[in-house]
Amino acid sequence: LPSLSVSAVGVCVAMAVSSGSTGLQAAVVLGDGPVSDADLAIVRDFAGPGVTVHAGDARGTIASTTLS
Repeated sequence: LPSLSVSAVGVCVAMAVSSGSTGLQAAVVLGDGPVSDADLAIVRDFAGPGVTVHAGDARGTIASTTLS
C-alpha cells in the first residue's frame, strides 16, 4: 500500500506483540545508516529502556551498538 510506511523494526515488534511476546533482549538492524530514533522508540516502548540494538551493513557486519 503506497500510504503505509512501517520500518522493519516496527513490523518485527508488531509480529512479536501479535504472537503474545512481552519483550525482547536485543535487536539487530541491517541496512544503510544508523538505527533511526523512531526505531529506538519502538524498541523502548515494547521492551523498556536499555535494550541493546546493533546496527550493521547488509552483509551483517556490525558497525555500532546502542541502547534503546
